[in-house]
Amino acid sequence: GILTGTVRNANGDAVSTPAISGLVSRWQGEGNANDAVSTNHGTLMNGAAFATGKVGQGFSFDGADDYVIIPDSPSLSPTTGITIAAWVKLNAAGGNWQPVSFKEGPQGRAWWFGFYPGSTSRIAWSNGGLSSYDLSCDIPSALNTWRYIVVTYQSGSGRKIYTDGALICS
Repeated sequence: GILTGTVRNANGDAVSTPAISGLVSRWQGEGNANDAVSTNHGTLMNGAAFATGKVGQGFSFDGADDYVIIPDSPSLSPTTGITIAAWVKLNAAGGNWQPVSFKEGPQGRAWWFGFYPGSTSRIAWSNGGLSSYDLSCDIPSALNTWRYIVVTYQSGSGRKIYTDGALICS
């Protein structure tokens, strides 16, 4: 899979950001919702904020209605494949669906993935039933622990969900 990150020195200062072939957008949450790769800049909504992230800052959501909205763009409407990766830390079990990424298209949901948190968290990856990449699987909840979640869809080879580098379902 593709791992993204910022190379930092011993003081925590950013030294460089590795170039990744094919990367369309990257929202780092470093004090803003700007796209570090392109012009798909976001806006914080309903009290979304920033907090200490896995590396540097990250987005902080209350689990009720916070989100970052990103305007529609042709670059965010893949047709043959997509990979979405995020460092995620759940702070509470239970409650409603917690979206990590949600892209709405003209015919409804184009793609999304998120968690149903509980003693076992369900990761769901879907395009709203518009084609064949609906997938969900359970993982043990690890509250207050960073997890690296990657969801992929590739035409011809299907959909997959990875947690911390391990394939957990396809």
